[in-house]
Amino acid sequence: DFTPAEAERFHRNQSRDPVAYEYFLRSRFLLSTNNHRKAIELLTEAVRMDPNFALAWAYLARAYHINALQFSGSRAELSEAEADYDQALALDPELSQARLMKAKLLTETGRVEQSVPLLLQLVKADPNLADALWELSYAYRYAGLLNDSIEAGERALQIDPRQESHQFNSYLYNGQYDKFMASLPVREDGYVVFYRGFGYYYLNDLNHAAAAFDRAYELNQSSVISQLGKALRLG
Repeated sequence: DFTPAEAERFHRNQSRDPVAYEYFLRSRFLLSTNNHRKAIELLTEAVRMDPNFALAWAYLARAYHINALQFSGSRAELSEAEADYDQALALDPELSQARLMKAKLLTETGRVEQSVPLLLQLVKADPNLADALWELSYAYRYAGLLNDSIEAGERALQIDPRQESHQFNSYLYNGQYDKFMASLPVREDGYVVFYRGFGYYYLNDLNHAAAAFDRAYELNQSSVISQLGKALRLG
């Protein structure tokens, strides 16, 4: 049986409104297919129907967060993302997804000095929390601490090999180009293909780099990263 506190937390991470929960589940699929605008619409409606649905607030924040950084470049959307993370944490201060994703937002908006303490708290509470170690690796990379970043990332991979679905860019920025290329996920999406091209670029394999940049742009012309690859290709 749940304690009263556990039962309350369970309900914050589910929803008493079945339609709100359905919208939440549909939005998770949409996020996985890069349809962030539609995900935002569904999640906005989900939290309107159930304002205490902490997990929906966290993923609404994530949808704004990714859309701003990879597509729109909107500072307003980044501000909205941070406010929604804070709302999720106000409802459930222990919600690990919100804590991890807010730390990532802080890292990506140049506030590593705020993100690292949040992540170290999570790692201290659970040294085997691979997601926290991976985000710590990411934060250390943004701070220029490449050796610490690689150490944290490799620990995350040892604990949970599923982290291989992410990119280990610290190898790239540390000049370990072959190791970076070997570590890239095999999936065919614009983001990964761009970085494959970037790896070829640093290996001075310009023909393969050009082909990868072209393919990344073909896969997703609206992404900032694919547009950067197109610019490098033209250069």
